[in-house]
Amino acid sequence: MNMNMAERAMEQAIEQEREESPFKPSSVFNPQMPWDTINVYSEAMTNDLLSFRMKQTNAVHAGNITPAERKALQDLLRDPTVIIKPSDKGGNVVLLIRDQYRKEAIRQLSDEKYYQSTNNETYKHIAKLYDELVRKWYDRSMLGTEEHLFIHSNNPMIPTFYHLPKLHKDSQDPHGRPIVSSVNGLMEHMSMFIDNYLFPFVAQLQSYTKDTKDFLNKIANTSWDSTYLLMVLDITSLYTCIKHEYGMNAIRYYLEQWQLRFAQHNLMLLEFVEFCLTNNIFLFEDQFFRQVSGTAMGTCFAPSYANLFVGWWRSGCPGNIKGRTVEELYSGIGISMTCSLCGKRRWARLISISMF
Repeated sequence: MNMNMAERAMEQAIEQEREESPFKPSSVFNPQMPWDTINVYSEAMTNDLLSFRMKQTNAVHAGNITPAERKALQDLLRDPTVIIKPSDKGGNVVLLIRDQYRKEAIRQLSDEKYYQSTNNETYKHIAKLYDELVRKWYDRSMLGTEEHLFIHSNNPMIPTFYHLPKLHKDSQDPHGRPIVSSVNGLMEHMSMFIDNYLFPFVAQLQSYTKDTKDFLNKIANTSWDSTYLLMVLDITSLYTCIKHEYGMNAIRYYLEQWQLRFAQHNLMLLEFVEFCLTNNIFLFEDQFFRQVSGTAMGTCFAPSYANLFVGWWRSGCPGNIKGRTVEELYSGIGISMTCSLCGKRRWARLISISMF
């Protein structure tokens, strides 16, 4: 009897949360305007905007560059041998020879430790499995109708791979930061759904810093000693080096701390995370690839996933995979530390850094 009451209370709490869920399909509501005054005003504004647009189209703009400079820019945009990208850091505009850009992309995608070549048929199969997964949890009442419609993907675009040149490291032959653009992609909305539940755990991490203002507030009462050193620590290629099984173990650990929902809901989130990680298929030029390690930068929940992984590691890998040592989990992952005084960079195995 008490169990039934508890279950009903939990169901009511879940239903209330669904009603407040931000995950809803785009509205197609078209408000009716029964009053003539509103129709007249709307028509007048539409005509004014169209007229203004025509004037702007026909206007001759003097501009702040010479005709020769404008022509040079137009020629550059049309040049098929050149590709233009923003730099990874610094906000610079980078011009690369297309062959050089392509060579770097192929170099990264040829590393079978992180990527594997696949084909369009595999992508279609993944799309079918995606629909089945979403439907399964909707049928089990873990997804509301609006959440189901939001996560379900109609006519998705195939994600594409590109990279941003790391000009701050090498201005002549820069490596690129790999990014998979998943806008309007198959799993974009599922990724947003996942992040909604992962990010609250990130905000509770001891090392979490929201922004510069948050950092300044945290150190406002810190007494500085002349023996202190301010160090910058960077984990090398964090997004791509997290093996799926280790990342899933970290996410499972945090979800198990959450007691406000049925265990089935956590199971659904874990299946969603695993599906997004193991079925990240994208295009570069006309070739399909699948990422087999880590998560793609450009995926909505990727920052939360990476932060929780590091937070889990800092906590000593609680709930560690049976039979695996901490050294096994992190062998091959490196970090760099840069001293703020001398500027020297020192490399070390992640496991050997005592500050963690």
